[in-house]
Amino acid sequence: METRNGKATAGTVAQVKAQAETKTLDSILAELTPIVKATFPKANGRVERAVELVKAGAVLELRPINHQNGHQVFTVKGNGRWYTVDSRGGCDCKDYEFGHTCKHQLAVWLTVRIEQALDARPGGR
Repeated sequence: METRNGKATAGTVAQVKAQAETKTLDSILAELTPIVKATFPKANGRVERAVELVKAGAVLELRPINHQNGHQVFTVKGNGRWYTVDSRGGCDCKDYEFGHTCKHQLAVWLTVRIEQALDARPGGR
């Protein structure tokens, strides 16, 4: 860690915190990836693409942005546009329309479980 007069600089402290969060995210994703593959065995390469979306921060918010008819609605950025995913499993992308579990749904599934894992840590986040 870079120091100035024996004290850590703000920039390096922020960098260390960001690296720690990234390691935490990576470790949580490493634990969740086999679970999501087992839960959605027909998802093919979509799990890997969902992990990439999560790492890129493509889920707009980690909390629902809206409530409609008692369920949560999320937005996920993919292929240059935003897609809407609801907690009942629907998505407005073509992949979902063709009957597949899409990467946007999987990204929301992962994001919700990452949030739960972070909240369950001693001291929370």
